[in-house]
Amino acid sequence: MHMSYKNVVSNIEEYSYDSILDLDDDEVEKELASQCVKIDKHLNSFKKVTQDAVLLAKKQKLKNVRAQLDQKHSFQPEKSKLTSFLERKGVDAKGYLIELFMSGKATLAFRDGQDLSDEEALSIINNLIELGEVNIDE
Repeated sequence: MHMSYKNVVSNIEEYSYDSILDLDDDEVEKELASQCVKIDKHLNSFKKVTQDAVLLAKKQKLKNVRAQLDQKHSFQPEKSKLTSFLERKGVDAKGYLIELFMSGKATLAFRDGQDLSDEEALSIINNLIELGEVNIDE
C-alpha cells in the first residue's frame, strides 16, 4: 500500500508530538540545554506578556465601570436641579406635591393610610416633570 506524502508528514508530526509529550522534565531540560535554549528567559518573556494582557484587561474593566458611573451621575444634576427648585420655593418634596394636589394639577391614588417618603415624593415630581405636567424651569 502506498502512502501519500501528506500522510507520511502527518504521521511523523504525530510521532514527534507524542515523543515530546512523553519526555519527563529532566529530559526536556537536557534537550533544551543541548540546543542552547534558555528556558528562564522564555518563561520571563511569557510572564511579561501575560502580565501586560492582564493589566490591559483590568484597565478596560476600569474604563467600563467609570463610564457606567459617569452615566449614572449624569442623572444627578436633574435631581439637584429639582432640589434647588424646591429650595427656591421654600418647600420640601411632600409640600410641593400638596401644592400640586391642591391646585388640581396632580392626583394621588389612595395609599391605604401609608405615609409618602421623601424619595417617593421626589420620584412622583420627576414623573410629573417627564409628563410635562410640571415645569421647574420657572
